[in-house]
Amino acid sequence: MRKNILQYIKKMLTNLKQDTSGFFEQNSELIYDLCEKYQINEIFFCGLIAGESGWNIASNHRSTYNYISLMYKGKLKQFKSVEDGLEQAAKALHNNYLTEGG
Repeated sequence: MRKNILQYIKKMLTNLKQDTSGFFEQNSELIYDLCEKYQINEIFFCGLIAGESGWNIASNHRSTYNYISLMYKGKLKQFKSVEDGLEQAAKALHNNYLTEGG
């Protein structure tokens, strides 16, 4: 089942006209895995990333690996890598926003 869903997510994120940087296509498997791990809808997660950082992943988000604009003391938080940034985003959504009763 994982293989079928992952293939669908990869297909959905491949050759998106708006994704001029190729970010979503390049990270489709990681996005899928993190959404499974943190119980987040993949379309919601990608939509949030696109809305916060722009489809082309703005330079300030790219340099901090902070794709959903997580802030600390008024500044974008800095993460170590694409993987770390996406994981911290998914984890923050799961822990801080996905609560019982919504």
